[in-house]
Amino acid sequence: MNTAKTIDWNSPDVLEQIIQNIRNPLENIITVSKSTALHHKEKRMKSYFQAARK
Repeated sequence: MNTAKTIDWNSPDVLEQIIQNIRNPLENIITVSKSTALHHKEKRMKSYFQAARK
């Protein structure tokens, strides 16, 4: 998913455009990272509980 847009270097809001082009992908990476970490934590906890039952 590529959300980067062409930056208009002559625009008065060029800094805002640059920030958005950096921020949007970073937010996606952080969201996926948190989701993956939660998934792995849940998987570990399930494994621990199954081992404790044996």
